[in-house]
Amino acid sequence: MNKKLISIALILSMLVGMFAIMPISVGAATLDKDGDTYLIKSVSDWETFAGGSNGSYRLETDLDFSEDGYTQVKNFTGTFDGNGKTISGITMETTGEAGMFECSGGAKTIKNFVLRDSSFSGNQWVGAICCDTNANTEIENVYVSMDVSVTVENAKDGKAYAGGFVGGCGSSTHSLEITDCVFAGIVSTDGQYTGGFVGSGNSTSDEKLHSIAITNCLMIGDVSTTKTTATRTSGFIGYSYYEHDDLSYSIVNCIYAGTGTNNYSKFADVGDLELTGCYSTSSDGVMWCDDNNGGDRKIDSEDVNVTIVTQNALIGITGDTIEGFTRRDGDVIVPTGVAEFAPITFTQQLLDGAAVRLDTPTGLRFTAVMGKAYLDSFKEEGKTVTHGIIIAPTDYIVDGEFTVDALGSVDKYLEIEAEKYVNDPEADGYYKYTGVIVKINTLNYERAFSAIAYVKVVDDETQEVTYYYSDYDEAVNSRSVAAIAEDAYNDPDGGYTEDEMDILAGFFQTGATQ
Repeated sequence: MNKKLISIALILSMLVGMFAIMPISVGAATLDKDGDTYLIKSVSDWETFAGGSNGSYRLETDLDFSEDGYTQVKNFTGTFDGNGKTISGITMETTGEAGMFECSGGAKTIKNFVLRDSSFSGNQWVGAICCDTNANTEIENVYVSMDVSVTVENAKDGKAYAGGFVGGCGSSTHSLEITDCVFAGIVSTDGQYTGGFVGSGNSTSDEKLHSIAITNCLMIGDVSTTKTTATRTSGFIGYSYYEHDDLSYSIVNCIYAGTGTNNYSKFADVGDLELTGCYSTSSDGVMWCDDNNGGDRKIDSEDVNVTIVTQNALIGITGDTIEGFTRRDGDVIVPTGVAEFAPITFTQQLLDGAAVRLDTPTGLRFTAVMGKAYLDSFKEEGKTVTHGIIIAPTDYIVDGEFTVDALGSVDKYLEIEAEKYVNDPEADGYYKYTGVIVKINTLNYERAFSAIAYVKVVDDETQEVTYYYSDYDEAVNSRSVAAIAEDAYNDPDGGYTEDEMDILAGFFQTGATQ
């Protein structure tokens, strides 16, 4: 090669090197670039990204939009990689559609981030991640936190199309895939078609075929509507009923541990649903399938592939490992895809059921667990913190309001501060402790008592007292001596001696409610 050609080659090499590190102009602003990927390093960079672009983008830092306001991403086609970062402080209040990404746009991939402390409100087509989708879309490894809300008020034509991730599917034929994601927030509407993950597939004709696949996901949020008829409100997919050879709906290896859904469906109200290898903390709910698969079926039916698990199995207390999910000390299990960057979700919980004391005087023992990170978060604020279990007669709890304030008028409850733990909190990441009511009168053996875990926080300056409580469900957090004793007596694997069996029999074969 002659000197002239060598010089040209050197110049070209230098130019390539310069272009690899030079900022790339996108619209009126610039974004740095790493190879073929644009880098988002600030709120200002996000505004540039949101202006409407395709290609590959990667978030380089946590973003908080609480001060500068949020710019919705429009007409995006390509890949957005959140890189395990946290996006927070988004407030969107519109009279129409709301979501991080605009409803329109081409095929896209959205992945790898936590969304927290944000709210999205409109009158139709509202989703925390996307208003809706109208081209092939993949959402992967996204954690929507408990402080995120999706709200529809004055639903247009009574139809909300609202979901924790996606409001619904748009007008063109496409697929929506959601994988390794968690929804821990709140979806509340006053209309139809409301889901923890997707509001509606909106499939109504051959020209609008929208396949939805939700795989390896966890639903621990709350979904509800104030609409009282034809609600179409479900834990994962609110509604989508249209049968076609080229159309499919699947929920595979997913866990429902949420609340709400108006006792309608914990998973989906769709036609021709493939429900495989899933888990639920509740058997109270209908899963809709077409007539070929049995029509309306309860989750605990023999022909529904859902395993019923306890809430306790979802935290590191009991239960076997579920494939595709990761256990972290002191937290609920989460999809492995988000385990490295997902926030601690577990706060406090009363374990299901209770135990009866065989010795005289008899009593009821309730057990609670509390996330260490949750309790430490209060202590880090420099406030005085105590925690424990509150026990009260179930008939004193009105409308499920189990709080110190609500029970203050009757003044008949026990507030038992935790002093000893039945585990090592430092090693396990959670506190496990018990609260016991003893000397229960024979006349009260059939009377139910309820328990709830609490944290009591005192502001040292103002002396203001604030209580935080675990969720209360009378069905699992209320027990009587008689009921527990009878269950134990009839348990073939109980291992009780004859003397103990006689004691148990005495608890439920005698006694009357006072």
